[in-house]
Amino acid sequence: MKQQPGIRTRRRAVARNSLPRRLPGLACLALAGALAVEGAWAFDDGSLENGPPLETPNHAEQIEGIVLDHTMTQIGREFYQAFSTTWRGLGDVTSINLALYERPSARWGSLIWVEHKSGRVYQAFLYPGRQRAREAGEQSALQVFRRVGQLEVERELFKDPDLGGEEI
Repeated sequence: MKQQPGIRTRRRAVARNSLPRRLPGLACLALAGALAVEGAWAFDDGSLENGPPLETPNHAEQIEGIVLDHTMTQIGREFYQAFSTTWRGLGDVTSINLALYERPSARWGSLIWVEHKSGRVYQAFLYPGRQRAREAGEQSALQVFRRVGQLEVERELFKDPDLGGEEI
């Protein structure tokens, strides 16, 4: 009685036989792709490279007055909503960019901080189960507004010619 080949033997036979069948198809596909790319280059008139620049440094507009939200939890989102609403109502804050970050912890709550020009201007903990995230957001907006004002005054009063704008 003759044994039939096992599954492994059949797989090897199929794998050996399938590669040569697919090879001509793959070669044709690669050749067609190369011709399509070469044809696309032939129709390129170079208008983007030879035309006027899209944006010049002298006329580039800078986006200002943004409050970025990097919060992750519902408490953090409520804090951000209250903060941004109060922040917009404080006066002329259209030239100040802020980023609001959150680091949540199941045990200790959420550490929330606000950054302005790559430096922290406010930091606080929101404990889990705290229902007053909105109040904390409103109060922190006032504190951040005062602190950013102080930083701007200090920057104008104490200029050191040896240091650049962002150097310490």
